[in-house]
Amino acid sequence: MTTKTRSFKTISAAAYGLVACALVTPISHAAANVLIALTLLLFFFEYPTYNIKAQIFKREPSLYLPLALYVFILLGIAYTDAPPSDWIGHITKYLKIGLIPIWSLILLNNPQAIVLCLYAIISTLLFIVASTWMNVWFILPWSVTKTPGWGVSHHVFGDYITQNVMVAFLVLWLLVHQHQHSKTIVSRLGWLAVAAAAGLSITHLSYGRTGVVLLCAALAIYFINAYHGKSFLVGAALIVSLIVAAVVTSDAMRDRIAQAWTEAMHHQVDIQSSIGHRLYNYKITPRLIAQNPLLGGGTGSYHTSICQFVDPAVPCATYNWHPHNQFLFFGAEHGIVGAALYLAMLFAFVQLGRRCRDFIPRVLLLGTTLLLAADSLFNSPLWSARESHFFTLTLGILIAYCLWGQKLDQSEPSAPTALHSHQDTI
Repeated sequence: MTTKTRSFKTISAAAYGLVACALVTPISHAAANVLIALTLLLFFFEYPTYNIKAQIFKREPSLYLPLALYVFILLGIAYTDAPPSDWIGHITKYLKIGLIPIWSLILLNNPQAIVLCLYAIISTLLFIVASTWMNVWFILPWSVTKTPGWGVSHHVFGDYITQNVMVAFLVLWLLVHQHQHSKTIVSRLGWLAVAAAAGLSITHLSYGRTGVVLLCAALAIYFINAYHGKSFLVGAALIVSLIVAAVVTSDAMRDRIAQAWTEAMHHQVDIQSSIGHRLYNYKITPRLIAQNPLLGGGTGSYHTSICQFVDPAVPCATYNWHPHNQFLFFGAEHGIVGAALYLAMLFAFVQLGRRCRDFIPRVLLLGTTLLLAADSLFNSPLWSARESHFFTLTLGILIAYCLWGQKLDQSEPSAPTALHSHQDTI
């Protein structure tokens, strides 16, 4: 077997390993971890034969900034007071940030797999939405929730927060797909009906609030990019109307809004409610950041350091897992520098999205970045295993999609061109 032949087969194996990872990520992060390890082994074995090399990193911030952020997290080990179990857990969880450019590099060398990765994610998410609706009438053996009926929360894998985050992305993809490729009214209405079913699974079949916020963000980024002038104003009015309709027709959503308001009004006396817990974290974490504002307390330090600011009357273990805000999390452990690197990374994704020639990857990359940024205000998505798997893999795929469309690496020999033959069907 020649080096060239072996290279093609191994590149394909690594890329299709990512396809398999995309297929299982929404349902099993354990299986995704195995596939990630396998894909990395294939990548390092065949990297010398890649057409597009890592030199592309120095010219593209969306590739080198995730790696820079992870390197800075590794450097935080040098000055942390955290026990080894804590900082090891952090470098393991955050490893996936550093893998974003690796996934993009693999896919740039095998662009056919970009399409397949997106199909894999979407297929699994469609299965999850279908299962969520089936939960209303049936007890499904693979579903987490086992209580049929209306007025109760339904989710299939993981928890309702992570499921709703991913389904918000599905809604965005469905809207983009119908906008770009539906040629008839029937086709467009069909895709919009599926998007509506996915959206209603968030607003009417779940008790989560984060998913509603992210759904609104997905709708906003779609209409901003798809329509202009009077059409945009009509779209904005439609978004508002849909939100009002969801509130009017969903008892679960009205209950969530009322509960959130009550918890916010009583957060001073009830710091263990969902909103009260978050607001308490947002109150004490800046005090921790103020101790070491530039570099933070080091990797993994949050779990022990935050306890000095927690009211002695409540157990620290209730509040020391994470601060329900990714920006504050990075600020506490890696200071202004770490938080700035995270913001710079998000900004680089936005800039690449704005430069992206094709409508589909442009809107999906901008939308995924907005979903990550919005989710980071209420949760720690790069710390949460399932959300981290989803965001880092999806961003790696979409970065590769945009870069391939731009043919950014003009100085290197061309990789296979099959991606463009699929753009009318994605």
